[in-house]
Amino acid sequence: MSTEDTRMGLSLAGGLPLELRFETGAGENQLDLTGLNVRRLVLQQGAGEVKLWADSPQAEPCQLLEASSGVGEMQLRGLSNLAPEEIDFKGGIGHAMLDFSGEGTRNMRAHLAVGIGQIEVVLPRRLGVRLDVEGNTSGLQVSDTDFRKAGNTYTSHKYADSPQRLELTVATGLGGASIRFTD
Repeated sequence: MSTEDTRMGLSLAGGLPLELRFETGAGENQLDLTGLNVRRLVLQQGAGEVKLWADSPQAEPCQLLEASSGVGEMQLRGLSNLAPEEIDFKGGIGHAMLDFSGEGTRNMRAHLAVGIGQIEVVLPRRLGVRLDVEGNTSGLQVSDTDFRKAGNTYTSHKYADSPQRLELTVATGLGGASIRFTD
């Protein structure tokens, strides 16, 4: 049997509070958290590709989402549906996309550290965002039309009126970060 034929499927009950830990090696990994009650999630990617999504808001608060990307690509979608109180992301080599789409209402705090790779942060317009930038700002792309800038802090125009807010800190090394709103 070749590794191309190796697959694993796992289904979990939606009602129970879950603390999940996924450590991935090489290959393609898909994690659908829709309908689950995730309290804590730790995701460590070795190499390859990881796609994680939550397509509907969960009823109970998620306390922590901790993710680290090794070599390859990581996509995290529907983060406003999970609405973790804390997000801690460490990027390695490759590309990571954190998409805060969703209909959640709880506020979030996120710290994103980028090493050599690239990180793309996609934000829905209804989300109020305060962005603090640490480290090298030469690889940072932030739209001046979507944010007001004061020093190394960017604040979205709808921050004060938003039903859901994100306090975002981005620390960049040699890599780059793109922060953008989508309709």
